[in-house]
Amino acid sequence: MRKACFLGFICALFPRAGRAEVPAPIAAANSEVAASFDLRQLSYSEHNNGLVPGAPDTLDSESGFLPGLRVQASLQHDLEGLMGASTEYFAASLSVLRGTVAYDGAMERLSSDGRISLTPYTATSGATLFGATAAEGISFRLGDSAALTPLLHYGFREWWRKLGQGTAQQYQETYTHHELGVGALGQFAFGDRVVVDGELTVGAVVAASMEDDLAPSTSVETTLKAGPLVSGAIGIDFALSPEMHLLAAYRARFFTYGRSAPVSLPPPNQDLGVTEPDSSSFEQNVDVSFGWSFGSDDGP
Repeated sequence: MRKACFLGFICALFPRAGRAEVPAPIAAANSEVAASFDLRQLSYSEHNNGLVPGAPDTLDSESGFLPGLRVQASLQHDLEGLMGASTEYFAASLSVLRGTVAYDGAMERLSSDGRISLTPYTATSGATLFGATAAEGISFRLGDSAALTPLLHYGFREWWRKLGQGTAQQYQETYTHHELGVGALGQFAFGDRVVVDGELTVGAVVAASMEDDLAPSTSVETTLKAGPLVSGAIGIDFALSPEMHLLAAYRARFFTYGRSAPVSLPPPNQDLGVTEPDSSSFEQNVDVSFGWSFGSDDGP
């Protein structure tokens, strides 16, 4: 029922747009599986905002490049009978990236007397990122060469942040969140082989948390406040043959976490607390993919 309501709402926004087949090159580009090499630039900062009087505005920061792999799949198919003829689009992806980034800040450590110490620290830190996305919408044909697809977006992200690698003070922080958003995908076909696209999504990160392993058998989990999310992408899909496609894309995204409430440490240090500060992340991706197209329901 909810899906039908969403499809009806989208169709009402574009009453004059073509709801039958999208142009054949776009249908082929939207019905494929692909694997890619991914290179991501990570830029992360934690902000004081009055949390630590006398401390600088930026408590710590990390930046660097992470290589990884990404797999994605999309499907374009016609719907009949729900609200007349329309064309549904669905896409999903999984990505894993791993490497080291430059860290400038301080390390936390739970000392033997039960206190959290902060040691100024500038070095490299380990980073592993896992991401998953899913998007669904209705595609509208715009003339003979273009299509527009309003989208609902969901995402999941987990970041394993390892500080002080190779030292006695090594510890790990794990950030996790979900993403909800709305957006649009615009596509234009140049002839039968080339499709260019642009996508924009706005939304929020929700159900965010950070688990801090301060010491062996001592960890604390904080709940982070929701923050805004903005992401965009541009890409090109080149058909080497009807089935084999070569893809390239640039993606950028910005999101924030809000400060957590104080959380007490486990006994016997329950009188001490941890607060995760406000933070912001800006990420840029370049990926090159090889894909296999299985066309649309009605063929390319």
